[in-house]
Amino acid sequence: MGGQVETSAADRLRQIISPEIAAALRPQLRDIAREMAREIEVRVPEYARIADSGYSQMVLLGSDRTLIDFISSVSGSEIPVTAPAVEVFEMIGRGEARLGRSLETLHAAMHVGAEVIWRRLSECCMRFGMSDQKLCQLAEALLLHFRQNTSAAAEGYAAARTRLSDEVHRRQRHLLELLLSDPPVSPEAVAKVARAAKWKIPETVAVVVLRDRGADDFSSLDLPAEILVDLSRSEPCLVVPDPGKRGRARTLDLALRGWMAVVGPPLPLPDAAKSLRWARQAIALAERGVIRGAGQVIHCVDHLSTLVIFQNEDLIDTVAELRLAPLAHLRPVQRDRLAETLLAWLQAGGDAGEVAAKLHIHPQTVRYRLRQLHELFGERLRDPDVRLQLEVVLRARQLCAS
Repeated sequence: MGGQVETSAADRLRQIISPEIAAALRPQLRDIAREMAREIEVRVPEYARIADSGYSQMVLLGSDRTLIDFISSVSGSEIPVTAPAVEVFEMIGRGEARLGRSLETLHAAMHVGAEVIWRRLSECCMRFGMSDQKLCQLAEALLLHFRQNTSAAAEGYAAARTRLSDEVHRRQRHLLELLLSDPPVSPEAVAKVARAAKWKIPETVAVVVLRDRGADDFSSLDLPAEILVDLSRSEPCLVVPDPGKRGRARTLDLALRGWMAVVGPPLPLPDAAKSLRWARQAIALAERGVIRGAGQVIHCVDHLSTLVIFQNEDLIDTVAELRLAPLAHLRPVQRDRLAETLLAWLQAGGDAGEVAAKLHIHPQTVRYRLRQLHELFGERLRDPDVRLQLEVVLRARQLCAS
């Protein structure tokens, strides 16, 4: 009955805003959404996590969707969005449950957002001479929109709490925490909790690190029951038993398609924390664009050389400054060309023809650049240790530039 009343009220409150006002507001929507996100982060302490880009994007997403939906509902126009506000707030409700917070924090943030919407919209509407009666209807419509989003958040929150309260999942999360402890806990403690969680202890595991993109629901992941999952962590992750098992990699790739996910190297069970550490490093490099794999699951074993190179970036920078000093005085374009040629030459074992084919340039051009390089570096290019160091720093330079 309550849903029918709200539906009829929504129908009655459509087209409060004229096409002229809607047209004036439309270019401002993104700025208003940003203002909402900023005020929420300032006025609600629990949301003041500007350094956490993923969290800030979630706040901005909620502000953006609720604003667009509201303008659409009161202007009678349709502004296309990838996810309606009620779906976004249902997802946000699930996120609040995973973080162990009450819905009061989310309600406070939504109140702030509604205040910003009302302030900006009422100012615009009054400039266009909107009547007091229409302004009252606009306030009524905003209250109705707020109630709908609040209900969606509560539904998402309740669904997540139900799932999180499941005893088996609780025990599995406890087991995952034990496995990822550094230093590792005793095998006896792991075995005891594994029995309670009905989890068969494997010889090897791989840890998967996930990034929550804000508008997506981790609960939709279709994963085998033996994969340990903890999505309530600040850094959601999985522990995959027997990662070398036939079809396991394919299963992960399908289940995690479209997510930013990194699979750590397979290691003995006591070394699960090391797999997590490598996965963290890889996902950090992926976010910087050093490791590429947008929309695909990234496997650490496919990027071991990159992970080794970037294990100590301060040292790499120091070696680069020392070994690439002969190029420092050149113009940027010339420096880049010679660095590219030197790396290709080192990787080709000194074969100029292979360098030409790899760089798609004339062999004569390669020989000319190599003469320049030998003039700049001299006898250092004959030293095997120096050549190895040059290849490492040039490879790091290439990865950062790609």
